[in-house]
Amino acid sequence: MSQIVFVNAYEFDYLGTRALAAYLLKNKFTVHCILLDDNKVEYVDSPQENFIGYQVHNPLISEHRAMHHPLTEADWEALCKAIQLENPQIIGFSARSTNNFLAKPIVEVFKKAAPTALLVAGGYGPTLNPELYLQEGFDVVVRGDGEEAIFEIAKCIEENRTKSIYYIQNTIWNKKYGKSINKLRDQEKDLSIYPAPLYGDQYFSWIQNGVLHRYNDPMLSSALYRTFLGRGCPGKCTYCSGGHWRTLYRKEGKKAYARRNRNFGDVIKECSHLPPNIKTISFCDEYWSLTRQKTEYFFTLYKKYVNKPFWAYLNYEQMVNNPELLNLIIDAGLDWTGIGFQTGAADFLQKYYGRIAQYPLLIAYANLLFKNFVTFSAQFIGGNCYETYADLEQTLNLIRELPCSLENLTSVVISNIRLRPHPKSPITYSWPDVVNSPMPVEEWHFRAILMEYCRFFTPEEFSSLLAQFEEKERRKERKQKNMDMEHFFQNKLKEKQLLHYQALIKDTAGQPWIYYGAGDCFIKNQKFFSNLKPEAVLVDKEYMPAGRYIAGIPVFAAEDFFNKKHDEINFMVFLKHPLRVQRKLLRHYGIPFHKIHSCSTILRQDVNL
Repeated sequence: MSQIVFVNAYEFDYLGTRALAAYLLKNKFTVHCILLDDNKVEYVDSPQENFIGYQVHNPLISEHRAMHHPLTEADWEALCKAIQLENPQIIGFSARSTNNFLAKPIVEVFKKAAPTALLVAGGYGPTLNPELYLQEGFDVVVRGDGEEAIFEIAKCIEENRTKSIYYIQNTIWNKKYGKSINKLRDQEKDLSIYPAPLYGDQYFSWIQNGVLHRYNDPMLSSALYRTFLGRGCPGKCTYCSGGHWRTLYRKEGKKAYARRNRNFGDVIKECSHLPPNIKTISFCDEYWSLTRQKTEYFFTLYKKYVNKPFWAYLNYEQMVNNPELLNLIIDAGLDWTGIGFQTGAADFLQKYYGRIAQYPLLIAYANLLFKNFVTFSAQFIGGNCYETYADLEQTLNLIRELPCSLENLTSVVISNIRLRPHPKSPITYSWPDVVNSPMPVEEWHFRAILMEYCRFFTPEEFSSLLAQFEEKERRKERKQKNMDMEHFFQNKLKEKQLLHYQALIKDTAGQPWIYYGAGDCFIKNQKFFSNLKPEAVLVDKEYMPAGRYIAGIPVFAAEDFFNKKHDEINFMVFLKHPLRVQRKLLRHYGIPFHKIHSCSTILRQDVNL
């Protein structure tokens, strides 16, 4: 049994409830978290007009899981059972605004499972739209940061102080309790008073396909761990609520901070004590807002005590102006990151999104990452109904400035997010047509395809290919046109990729080569690369074959091979995901960037070019 049960949907690693649960547990309350379905990405062939959450093209189309895996009667029954087993006094539902649609059905389950429990809603969704949650039957909404408010609610119930409960700061109560609307309290600046987000089988249950997995934290069986260094974002992008969170507080005369960071030692301790199956850490901060000195200090600690691959959304200017700092961060484990371009039209960026264009800086940062084999997503917002074709042309020209590789097509990912502004974010007031008359999904998808493939061809080649496609497809129905166009460009890109490898073989035949990797990709491409005559094949020690040769080529453990200078040798990495090995060859073994190649696809010589 637990005094407080937290529920959230479509995110097994949701940090909101994990943070609240950890704080209550620290204060001697019993807690349990129930996770409804996972956040597995759903890939689709064509996007839907109306959508929940996010639609992204990069180049596959992904959509919010709720659109394709709605919660069923069996899921609701399993949730009811899980709550009954805990018999809580308080049920908390934490939700992003993308899950507002769950407010009505989930209240019905809560009331059936625990008729006397106090129903609390919190998170971005309830904070921005408390009326919705109260109308659907929640007793109280907690606005803003929730630790102190939920603790005080639990304390009042534990001590039977029923009158005091309606005056707790950060709360708005249902009209049956007098509709008490209480002001926010000052934000807590010192995040060290809060423990790390909670994980552990004894505190979690999860439900999927109507099956209840009791006392099982799916985070522990994952290879990816999500956490955060701090809260807040110094930006004020018009389409997002994150940078405007502090505005809620300041309107009520309360202290609020653009950014607050946790104690470094606490974060390092948290990350260094993870189960061994967790291979990668994702810092879910909106933006890495630290001074240069503090950034260096944190990553020095991270490299020494954690040293796992990680994601972090770094400060572009800080990285470009301090290349030695970026080197430290890469060596500490930076594996992938993001760069927010949003659009290539500078005037449009400032007018509609409230951002100042810094394209030369972002391109410089992109090139630094690319030259160090660090994956990044170049993030663009598509589907803005105010964006003209002239604006799109500027975006295509900017994308052409980004580095790209025909050998690893996903080393740079063009992430095109269809615009769906957060509720009550500034853009919904200043430019209401983004909500009232959004760009049709077929138009967004069409533009996303152009943005994905333009970078692999010269402007002249791309225009010619578009003309070829239009001539070929002009008699087909429009609803199939985007899918056909995507397949058309995919095939043209495969042809260009094949020509690239043929030219590489021709230009380097007779030069010394070393292969890395001896799996399926290597085996199926042996014939294609037969003219290269490699001197050796490298594999990690754990994959060393029983013999010392593969296809007549000597095999070495990579760790034992590099005992002499190899800067005049070409390397080919035959792996599905080659970047980590390429980065190791560059940074650990000193192989020049231009000598490191990769092949992660199966090439055919019989393709009719």
